[in-house]
Amino acid sequence: MDVDLAAALEAATSAPVRRARGLHVTPRWLADHLLELVLADAPTPASVCDPACGGGAFLLAAARALHARGVPRDEVVCERLWGADIDAVGLAAAEAALAIWSGGAVPPPGRLVVEDPLRAGDEVWPTGPPEGFDLVVGNPPFQSQLGRATARGRADQLRLRRRFGAAVRAYTDTAWLFLLLGCQLVRPGGRVVMVQPDSLAAARDAAAVRNAIDALACLDQLWVDDRRVFAAAVRVCAPVLRRLEGTPALAGARGAAGGPAVDANGPGAGERGPVDAGVRAGGAGSAVGEPGRWHDLLADASGVPALRLPVTAGRLGGMATMLAGFRDEYYGLAVAVREADPAPGAAPAPDPVPGGGMRAGGGMRAAAGGARLVTVGAIDFGRSAWGERPVRFAKRRWQAPIVDLERLAAEGTAAAQRWVHRTRRPKVLVATQTKVLEVTVDESGDWVPSVPVIAAVPRRPGDLWRVAAVLASPASTVWLLRRAPGAALARGALKVATRDLSDLPLPVDDDAWAAAADALRAYAAEPGRVALDAFVEAATRAQAAPPAVVAWWRDRLGPIRQPV
Repeated sequence: MDVDLAAALEAATSAPVRRARGLHVTPRWLADHLLELVLADAPTPASVCDPACGGGAFLLAAARALHARGVPRDEVVCERLWGADIDAVGLAAAEAALAIWSGGAVPPPGRLVVEDPLRAGDEVWPTGPPEGFDLVVGNPPFQSQLGRATARGRADQLRLRRRFGAAVRAYTDTAWLFLLLGCQLVRPGGRVVMVQPDSLAAARDAAAVRNAIDALACLDQLWVDDRRVFAAAVRVCAPVLRRLEGTPALAGARGAAGGPAVDANGPGAGERGPVDAGVRAGGAGSAVGEPGRWHDLLADASGVPALRLPVTAGRLGGMATMLAGFRDEYYGLAVAVREADPAPGAAPAPDPVPGGGMRAGGGMRAAAGGARLVTVGAIDFGRSAWGERPVRFAKRRWQAPIVDLERLAAEGTAAAQRWVHRTRRPKVLVATQTKVLEVTVDESGDWVPSVPVIAAVPRRPGDLWRVAAVLASPASTVWLLRRAPGAALARGALKVATRDLSDLPLPVDDDAWAAAADALRAYAAEPGRVALDAFVEAATRAQAAPPAVVAWWRDRLGPIRQPV
């Protein structure tokens, strides 16, 4: 009989405590499924460890899996399981659940310990196998360093850096470090499977941890769940790793918590190129590939098509400068933003013009000394919807926001003034957190982009629409998603940085590229299916994108938003 003491423990724990500890109780089906994945082609493990076991969901799943392979229940509990957690109550719940499942067997002293293996010294598990555990499992605490409740103090950060070396950075999530710890705890040839935030597989801040893991283990599979497994607003995955033979063994008892730190730039470090296939099953998927291909495994499992772009023509950063603002620019503009003035005698409907947006006097007008503030919400594919629908900026709702340049000069911050000065020139504005890369062209150079909009400023004015065509192409969306598939707030959405856009390969067919630029300009002037089809056809030829990329991109683009 199984008792879900972990769920009862979560219900009895306050929400603030759960958030601070990064506590998310694992559903039984998920723990069982991940144990099936990791043990499918492996011998029955003699030792299983969960270094952040909480109420014991993964230890119980391991117990069930071992018993299904013929190991007696009392032997499972007394001889094959180890665990640790900083929460004594949670650990007691795990011990009680195992005792009930086994019919009374209790783990011997030293098997389930109240301890933090990330920070503890040696002898976390004095009875652990000296060569390392056969299997390390778990759902460690998710503690992003961007949240006040979960951020580490400086002293703690220094202790972890002494323990794990260069793998620890300013924004290293605690869950990522537990996965690296698992690779150190397991013996050569042993397996590791742990629930992780998607950010592990794609976030730039996680690169040092990925490199450290790649130096120790082979990434065999990456399980991805399309549903919200946990109540938190975070998507999860689960890497299935195998410790490489020939790597120095770290003792599961003494060396595990006090062993040498792994150099994040050591052997096996580095990101690798794309793979060509992935596997999905129902609402969840698994992708299998070569070691270290974190980005591509997540992209494959998320349904992003395979793509290889030639780079013989150079990178977009060679013809355009990418500008991005931050918090200082965002809040520095707020004091100078106001609504645009209605145009005298004008109808309320906007009047679209080439490049998107509205013609001055077409329902709204920017007064002398004012400039349109273009937010992400005002950028559609190929055009601007400024003034056509409400947008949010600085916790307020605006219909047609403008930056009062005189007020900005008198009251705005220096950062905001510099931002306006740098971006008031012909440019391409790029939205973030979108399904496909959405851009709009500011031919006049008068618009002010709001953070987090990225401004791509061509080095030569004549390249404005060519830059826009590269950014808007179906192949660029796929290339960017494969580069960082789990970095956005929603799985499958694009969250791009200036470096990502600068690294975009340029088209190899110059004539097709010019045709794509012309077609995009025509679409911006008069959005419609014919102009869109002409752009997609030319852009596809320019970058030699396969049909699967175009079909996938069209499906994500959805219905065209027509001008009001």
